[in-house]
Amino acid sequence: MMHFSKYVHLLEIESNRFIYNIANGIAIALQPELFNLVNTFKCNPARLQLIHPELFDAFQTTEMVINDEIDEAERLIRRFEQLDNDPSKFGIIVNPTLDCNLRCWYCYETHQSGSMMKPGVIESVKKLIDDKVSDDRMTKLSLSFFGGEPLLGWSKVVIPLLDYAVKVCRNRSIYFSTGFTTNGVLLSDQKFNELSDLGLNNTSFQISFDGNRVLHDSSRVGISKQPTYDKIMRNVALGASKGFLMNLRFNYTPLTIDSFFDVLTELEKLPEASKQQIICNFQQVWQTNSSGRDAHKKALLLQNAFIDSGIQTESDTLFHRQVCYADSPNNIVVNYNGDIYKCTAREFYPASREGVLTPDGKIEWNERFHARMAIKHINSACRECEIMPICDGGCSQKKLDRDNTTTCAYNRTKIDKRKFIIGSLYKNILKRTIDIDNI
Repeated sequence: MMHFSKYVHLLEIESNRFIYNIANGIAIALQPELFNLVNTFKCNPARLQLIHPELFDAFQTTEMVINDEIDEAERLIRRFEQLDNDPSKFGIIVNPTLDCNLRCWYCYETHQSGSMMKPGVIESVKKLIDDKVSDDRMTKLSLSFFGGEPLLGWSKVVIPLLDYAVKVCRNRSIYFSTGFTTNGVLLSDQKFNELSDLGLNNTSFQISFDGNRVLHDSSRVGISKQPTYDKIMRNVALGASKGFLMNLRFNYTPLTIDSFFDVLTELEKLPEASKQQIICNFQQVWQTNSSGRDAHKKALLLQNAFIDSGIQTESDTLFHRQVCYADSPNNIVVNYNGDIYKCTAREFYPASREGVLTPDGKIEWNERFHARMAIKHINSACRECEIMPICDGGCSQKKLDRDNTTTCAYNRTKIDKRKFIIGSLYKNILKRTIDIDNI
């Protein structure tokens, strides 16, 4: 016997009708008569098979209907675990330093002046790379840089590690990628050229803006309070012109959101080829979340304006499973002192570390790591939830912080979930954003 998957939803949006499988991201547009037919027999698909066998076959192929004996939640968890534990990939995030050349008011990190990865730790990272690429299952290695401001360690840490990793991966025909989370101030033509010389034209940069020139320069300033907007924008344009991927994170508040229209005006002036190398990500400053609902609505409108201008966008509203690097044992953060962490969105206190990198390049995990891995899929509320494929209760860090395995982490009602499903359809299928509170 067969039944419609609990992850399949019939949606009427304006004059359009869809059947949408959020477990695999497949949506089928239906004519009104077919939509009504499916709706009539949604509790009895066997009748649908007799009335319209071609449609039923399509539903089987897309797993809209599945066998009764399938435990959907368990199958989904096995799929998530397979993705999280994929032995063909390994990602290393390196903090060359926790020092920074800026002093942004909302930064959660405690800057450590003078901190820099020492040669011994650099050698341990190289041995870790050797160990990982020696696995015959390995096909992709990522080495990216965080901090602090990672470009402060450009010559002492970044280039030596990149040069080594590129050569090792090239010798073993392993795909290599790199990226930087940086304020962008220290980028330069020379640095872009050095990356190109290493064959790293696929490098990505995540760079933040706090609004237009006036607002950005009032918050994202150097130690001596010097402005940074024009310098960062020039570096973004330069990197995009050279084919590097520039991920611009727009940190907005209720007071700054409207100013990003000025940023859009500047980006619209770039050549089309450069615009294709830019992705703009709208993220509300977390300290303003409780009072910023109107700002979030404006951000959605602004996001569509960017899309209409031919610029790719992302937002702080996720309508898909939050696939976080911290959820995978095959992704680590190596601090400048050799401590191992999983999440870059928390301060790098010694008490928060989840392991250490030994001199011979091995990782010694502690109980915090094992607790993280154990808590990912044990929430009973998630297992019963109809939107588990596009939610999964959040990332492992949020699950650790919450430590509750019996209730919804977001307290979503039936109506909330319906809105979330429609938002997923808009973003992932129709490629638009929508204010789900107005649905």
